[in-house]
Amino acid sequence: MKLLNDNFYTIRMSSNDLWNITYNKNLGIIYRQCIDKKWSNLFVLQKECNESFATILLPKNKLCLIYQNKDGNIVLSIYSSGQWEHKQILKWKGNKIKKAKLRALYIKNKIHIFYSLNLVSDSSEIVFYQTIDLNLNISNPISIDDTIFSSENPFDINVLDNGSLVILYEKYKNSYELGYKIFNCNNNKWSDFYTIDTNIKSHSYFSLSCNNNTIHCLYVKNSSLENILVHCSGLFLDLNYITIFKSTNNISMPCFFKFKDTIWDIWISNKTIYTCYSNDNGLNIGQIHQEKLPKSLLKSYYISFEDNYSLAFNNSLYVTPDNGLSFFPKILYNLLKNNSSYSKDSHIVSKDIKNYINNVEHKLSDYKKELSHKDKIINKLNSMLKEEKNKLSLYLTKLNNIENNYSSLKSKYDILMDEKLELETYKYRINNSKK
Repeated sequence: MKLLNDNFYTIRMSSNDLWNITYNKNLGIIYRQCIDKKWSNLFVLQKECNESFATILLPKNKLCLIYQNKDGNIVLSIYSSGQWEHKQILKWKGNKIKKAKLRALYIKNKIHIFYSLNLVSDSSEIVFYQTIDLNLNISNPISIDDTIFSSENPFDINVLDNGSLVILYEKYKNSYELGYKIFNCNNNKWSDFYTIDTNIKSHSYFSLSCNNNTIHCLYVKNSSLENILVHCSGLFLDLNYITIFKSTNNISMPCFFKFKDTIWDIWISNKTIYTCYSNDNGLNIGQIHQEKLPKSLLKSYYISFEDNYSLAFNNSLYVTPDNGLSFFPKILYNLLKNNSSYSKDSHIVSKDIKNYINNVEHKLSDYKKELSHKDKIINKLNSMLKEEKNKLSLYLTKLNNIENNYSSLKSKYDILMDEKLELETYKYRINNSKK
C-alpha cells in the first residue's frame, strides 16, 4: 500500500470532461484529459520546475496553473480554446533560489496567490500574499507571517461566505500552535493569529474548509499514547471541538469535501478509508463509514466548473492513478457522479427553458411596443380631451357671463316697463280730468 500526498488536481470542466494535473520528478508538471470517457496521453506543461504548483478555474472555462520555474520565477499559464498562454508574474532576484510552496484561489474577479519561502531558517518560512486581476496586473506582496513552521504543506487556504480570505497554518512558540488569520478587505490587512489548538508535537496534517461564515479545521493531534483526529468549527473564540477518531496507528491525509451545505471529513488509518459528515455546520458528526484502502492512493484537490466562482471551494478527495483514475471514498464519489448526471440533464433542460424564456421575452417586447403605441394614442386623446375641457370651461364661463348680463338687463327692462306703465296710467288720468 502506497500513500502519496503530492500536488495532484482533478478538474471537471463545463463540458463534464475531466483533467488530472500533477508533478513528476522526471517529467515536471504533466496533465491528461478524459474526453468522452477516454483518457489522452500525457502532456508536459513545464519540465524543469518546482514540484509545488497551484491550479484554479477562471471564468469562461479557462484553466490556470501557477508554478515556479527552474530560474525561481513564478509563471502563470492559462489554457483556453485549446491553447496555452504563459506569462511571468514574479521574478526571483536572490542569488540562491528558494523553492516556493504555492496555493491559489479565484474570487471577486481576482487570482489570490499564497506562497511560502525559507528565507531566514530551515525550520520556519515566510508566507506572502498577492493578487492578480484579469488583466494580469499584480499587486505588491504582503507578508502574512514570518514564523510559519516549515513542512511539506505548511498552510491551507479558503474563503468565508462574506468573501474574507482565511489562511490556516502552524507555528512554533514553546509549543506547536495551529491557528488562522483572516484578511480584512476594507483595510487590506491580515488579522492577528487566532489559535485553534496547541500540542507538544507538530500537527502533522491539517485541512481547512469554510461554510456559512464558519471556519472548519480538521487536524491530527499526535501523542505518545494515541493519535486523535479533531474537527473544530466556529469563529474567533466561539469554537466547537469534536474528537471524531482515535487510534494508536497513524492517521494520514485528513481532508474536507464540501458538497452543498454538507461537510465531509475524510481520512486514512490502518489500511482503511474513513468518512463521516456534518449537515449542521459542524455541531454534530454522523456515523463513520469505512472502505478498504486500495494498493495505491493519491490525495487530490477537486475543482468543478459547477462551483460558484464568487466563492471558491477547496475540496479534496482520494484517487488511484491506475485503472483510469478511480475516486475514493466511493460513497462520496457516487453522490458527485449522480449530481453530475443531474447537472448534465439539467443543462439540456435548461436550454429548453432558456428558449422558452427567450420566446416569452420577445412576446413581452412586442406587447410592450403595442402598449407603448396605445399609450401614445391614449396620451394624445387625453391631451385633446383636456384641451376640449378647457374650451368647454371657457365657453361655460362666457355663457355664465352672458346669463348674468341678460339677468341684469332683464331686471332693468322690467323696471323700465313698470315705469312706462306708471307714466301711461298717469297720462290717462290727466286726460280724463280735463274732460
